[in-house]
Amino acid sequence: MAQIIQICRLVTIFLKKASELSLSGFARRVQLCPHLAGAIAILFLASTCQAQQDTGSTQPHILSENQLSAPNQAAGFAGQFLAGLHAQEINDHAASALFFQKALQSTTPHPLLLRTSFLNFYLSGDLAQARRIAEEIERQDILLAIASEPAIAHAISTEDWQALLALAEKIDVSAENHLISNGLRAYGLIGQGAAEAAFGQLDQMVSYSDLYEDEVSKQAVLQLVTLQYAYLSEIDNSPVEASKYYTQLIAMPESDDYVILAAVAGLWRLDNKDMAEQALLTRLSDQFNPSAILERLKSADSVLLKPLEIKQAVARFLVESSGVILLPNQDFMVVTRAHLALNIWDRLDIAHMVLIEWYMQIKAYEAAQKHIERIGPDSPYSLQAQLYALQLADATQKIETAIDNVSQEIASLELRPPSQGRDTALSELAYSAGTLLRRDGQCDKALIFFEKARQTGWMDYRLYRNLGICYEQTDQRQAAEESFDKALAINPNDAITLNYQGYWWADEGRKLEQAIAYIQRAVELRPNSGYYADSLGWIYYRLGDFDKAVIWLERAIQLTPSDPIISDHLADAYWQVGRFAEARFKWQHALDLNIADSDLKESVMKKIENGL
Repeated sequence: MAQIIQICRLVTIFLKKASELSLSGFARRVQLCPHLAGAIAILFLASTCQAQQDTGSTQPHILSENQLSAPNQAAGFAGQFLAGLHAQEINDHAASALFFQKALQSTTPHPLLLRTSFLNFYLSGDLAQARRIAEEIERQDILLAIASEPAIAHAISTEDWQALLALAEKIDVSAENHLISNGLRAYGLIGQGAAEAAFGQLDQMVSYSDLYEDEVSKQAVLQLVTLQYAYLSEIDNSPVEASKYYTQLIAMPESDDYVILAAVAGLWRLDNKDMAEQALLTRLSDQFNPSAILERLKSADSVLLKPLEIKQAVARFLVESSGVILLPNQDFMVVTRAHLALNIWDRLDIAHMVLIEWYMQIKAYEAAQKHIERIGPDSPYSLQAQLYALQLADATQKIETAIDNVSQEIASLELRPPSQGRDTALSELAYSAGTLLRRDGQCDKALIFFEKARQTGWMDYRLYRNLGICYEQTDQRQAAEESFDKALAINPNDAITLNYQGYWWADEGRKLEQAIAYIQRAVELRPNSGYYADSLGWIYYRLGDFDKAVIWLERAIQLTPSDPIISDHLADAYWQVGRFAEARFKWQHALDLNIADSDLKESVMKKIENGL
């Protein structure tokens, strides 16, 4: 018993130290050490033993059962805690938060458990529950600056500027938080009509660029602060000052697409349309389809033209200060603050885009779909959202529905007068739809979309490569050859085209010298590709140089050990050099990898029995 008590005391010390971790630091450590889940659960159980010994209490946490609808799959503290860690490990933060909260109900709350529960509610976008946990964190006097953040949305929505100022003070406990706390003070003061004091807060923010040694971070801070000067000037009805700051942002060579777009929108709202148009067409990258955005602006059909209000500016600032502008050490926070920003202003498309990318990355496809649907046709992110919808269809195998939607959008675009913006959107959508169909093995349908993209005059080597692949797959040999040639004329270093065309020739036993030159070049460009090494090995096989074939095919299988075709090729090469037992082993390995092609499967089975 004494030993158990001693362990409890040691674990309590450990947990006290762990609870002092910053939230972002803790999250990084959890991601780095998910295999410690069981050990941490035991530590929590031990700390619970110690807490109960110290207090003499066995009462559960103060939050009652009717305050939470939590999962019931895991019974007891240990089960709930382990389930929470597992859900967190697979990025299901909504489930993780509920499991941790359920664990809180069955034990004396520990700071680390409270922090983790709060973090997961915040990451899942459940600000109401995050605020509830934050109240408990404050009641226990636990130092956690981020716990004050969910209350920001309520302060902004109720225009309680004094509350916003108080929250800014609570957040300002570390160097990482100085920027955001000063920015929030500035908006709280402008809300109270104290413009001079608000700009004073921004003046203090400029000096924070000196905290960073690298020039990229310094410039990011300057861009962030200059944007806030522009927003506050616009809100304060000072159009000349606002235009000056937006113009400064455009002149900064480091300004990225987001900053340029924000400056263009501000200048257009302030009726500096000529300067805005020039910046839009010369500084914004093609992925935003600048011509289409310009058409929307000229027709007064763009969300960018909505008059700037304090709540919109604060929502923008929360995302801008958390990773959209490349500030250091803030990448983790951009997801939580995107949720926070949308609770303040639900039309903030950059926040939706942040969450689309996040949910696609963690394969939370239903959540990604909800945010894609929030991006309207008047948004500068409209084309990107549609392209994400196609990626989502590919990931969820809902291809036909996605193709139908894209077909309707393309038909709508074709009804509009020809313009660069229309043609860019049409070609991007058609190309992406064709690529989705090609990957699904529907090259006959893909060709319709690829040809539509080509008709817009879009000269892109990827388009001609995909045309070549689909022409080859549909036995249109001459058209395939011409398309591959055009792809390589545009980009001679396109390793995919070099490998595909070289392998095609090698597989048919023609143009072998040119084929080997193409594949050797592909291997030089992509030395770690098992598929390209396989192509080179296979062409040596077709040339009868079996020793070289074995060398390259062994390299291929080391790089890509789970491909049955590579195993089959290596087995054939082994047989040709007299390594019969190894050949049969590799053919059997190919079978074990579940060959999808029935003809190849039958061929491998015959080779296992009879050899070559």
